[in-house]
Amino acid sequence: MRKRIVHVLAALAVMPLLSGCIFGLVYSHTVEPLDINLTATPVYIERAETGESAVSHVNIPLTSIPLDVLWNSNAIGDAMKLHGIEQVYYADLETLSVLRIWNEYTVHIYGKPAAKTDGAAKPGG
Repeated sequence: MRKRIVHVLAALAVMPLLSGCIFGLVYSHTVEPLDINLTATPVYIERAETGESAVSHVNIPLTSIPLDVLWNSNAIGDAMKLHGIEQVYYADLETLSVLRIWNEYTVHIYGKPAAKTDGAAKPGG
């Protein structure tokens, strides 16, 4: 009986560490706005008005020389160019973390798409 109580108490002590809601030590996935001043901000309607850009981050602090590596870009300007957005209305930051070793940060942008140009000469012009 005593052994069972110890196992139950140990399980209860470990459970908060496994939850993403309390501490997020094992897994965490959040989306938050990058700007909270949305006064008179238009809302996007079409998929053509959105874009995203992600950066991946690996951090291993357990070694004698910590390993910290980042690659890609999540700059808003880079995402604008990549997805043909002319003006950004607002942006969100999505964060995914596993064991706080693997982290991925994705910036979602919403805005006005750039005018389409087909590059062809118009007749009579």
